Amino acid sequence: MGNTNNRQTPWESSSLIGDFYFSGEGVVSAKNQTPQVTEPTGNSKVDEAEQQLSSERQRVQEEKNQLDEERRKLEQEKKRKEAEEQSQALEQEKNWLKAEREKLEEERLAMANRPKQESGTTGGASYTDTVTGMEFVKLPNGIYMGKYAVTNAQFRKFKPSHDSKDYKGNSLNGDNQPVVNVSANDADDFVRWLSGKTGKKYSLPTEEEFESACKAGTGKDTYWDKEEDACRYANVHDKTAKRAFNFDWSSFNCDDGYAVTSPVGSFKANNYGLYDMLGNVWQWTSSVSDENRVFRGGSCQVIPQNLRCSNRNYSTPGSKGNVVGFRLKYVK
Repeated sequence: MGNTNNRQTPWESSSLIGDFYFSGEGVVSAKNQTPQVTEPTGNSKVDEAEQQLSSERQRVQEEKNQLDEERRKLEQEKKRKEAEEQSQALEQEKNWLKAEREKLEEERLAMANRPKQESGTTGGASYTDTVTGMEFVKLPNGIYMGKYAVTNAQFRKFKPSHDSKDYKGNSLNGDNQPVVNVSANDADDFVRWLSGKTGKKYSLPTEEEFESACKAGTGKDTYWDKEEDACRYANVHDKTAKRAFNFDWSSFNCDDGYAVTSPVGSFKANNYGLYDMLGNVWQWTSSVSDENRVFRGGSCQVIPQNLRCSNRNYSTPGSKGNVVGFRLKYVK
C-alpha cells in the first residue's frame, strides 16, 4: 500500500487466477467449495409410490371397463341370436297355421255352396230355428242336435244384458263366440223361453245323447287319429294358449290360433256335421249326478288325455264358468 501513498487505486494486475469471494477469514477460492446436493426425503419416496399405485389402479380400471364392454356386447349378440331363432320358429308356425287356415276356408266354402234348407222347416238332414237362427242336424237316431253351441248373440235374444266377460284381458263376448258364464239353470231358462216363443220343443241333450253325437258313429273317443291333428278339429289347450297363459299342465303339440274361446264352427266338423263337440267349451246336459248337473265335451283349457267324448264332469246347477256353455237339441 506504500506505492499508493495510502490511497485506494484500481487493481491493474494480479497473479491471482480464478473466482474468489471475501469472507471474514479472507479470500476463499470458489474452486475449493464442495457443491451442496439435496438428498430425496422420505415423503418424496411415498409420493412416488402413490403415483405408481394410482397409475396401476387406473390401468386395472380401464381393463375392467373394457372387459365389461366386451361382456355387454356378447350378451347383446346372444340376445340377438335368440330373438332371431324365436322369430324363425314363430314364422314357421305362422306359415303352418296359414296353410291350415287355407284348408279350413276351402272346406267352409265347399259347405257354403251346398244347397240350404229353408228357414223354419225340417227336411231330411237339418232344421233352422226362426227366432235365433240356430241350426240343427238330424242324427241317425232321429235326434236333431244343435250344429253349434249356443252363441252370445243367440243367448242375448233371450237376455240382452248377458255378459260372458273376458279371460285375462281376452274377450269372451264376441257375437259368434259360445255363450259362457251361464249356469245349468240359465240354460234351462233359455230352453223354456225359446220353446214358449216358437211353440217348438227344445231341451238340453242327455249326456248319453251328447256322447253318441260326439263319437258320430265311429266308436272312437276323439274324431282325430293323431294328437297333432287335434288343432284342425277343435279349439284345444295348445301352443297358443301355452304361450299366452303358461299353464303348468300339458298341452297339445299343435297350434290352433286361439288362446281363449273361438267363434263356433271355426274348425272341422265330426262325421255327423257337428262342430265343437270337443274343445272350446264344456256343455251342460240335462243329466243329473247326485244333484249336480253333468257337462260334457271338454274345453280349450283341459289336458289332452281328458279331451274325450266319454269324459264327463259335473257341478251344481247354479255354478258358472268361463269355459262352460251349452247346445240344444230339437225334438220334432
